[in-house]
Amino acid sequence: MENYYQILGIPWDATQSEIKQAFRKLSMLYHPDRNQNKTPDKYKEIKQAYSVLVNPVKRSAYDKNENPERTEKEVAAADEITKYAIQLIEAENVGVSHDIVERIKETVEAKLVKLEAMLDEYRKRISRTETIAAKFKKRTEGKNIFRSALERRIDQLITDVEVLENQIATDKVALEILADYEYETIKLITHTHKPYCKGDK
Repeated sequence: MENYYQILGIPWDATQSEIKQAFRKLSMLYHPDRNQNKTPDKYKEIKQAYSVLVNPVKRSAYDKNENPERTEKEVAAADEITKYAIQLIEAENVGVSHDIVERIKETVEAKLVKLEAMLDEYRKRISRTETIAAKFKKRTEGKNIFRSALERRIDQLITDVEVLENQIATDKVALEILADYEYETIKLITHTHKPYCKGDK
């Protein structure tokens, strides 16, 4: 099967808006009515990719077959959504509702703001530490112990950045699920954690 994301020139976590924007841009270039010199097969390929990725149900099925990374992110995102839901349900003794979904969105969005601020700060720390380490390289061998310590610190910061980037990617998928599959989100929470869903029918 062809890589539809590659055909449209978008990342696997592209939003609906980004998918539509990419399709419009490519249509301007390859639509037979606009560019008779272009091959019609190319536009058919673009249209097929768009028809699958713009449809949430078709996209989900495609991703499960073609993009294991996205599937893993979706599983992690579903776990994240369920965790926040249970916290709200247990704390306030309420049932699953559209209000719960909205409040989970707000929680994830607030968390993303904090994570992205942390990511920015960690990247700045890496830059500052690399600058200091570079200065030690110009000094005597007796200073190698300090340079080694700084290099270990850089490695740790890089690891921390990777963890943050992964969490941010997961939370963005969680928001996408919450936005595009609200009904399915409520079913997910209800069926996965039925004992906690007080008041559900």
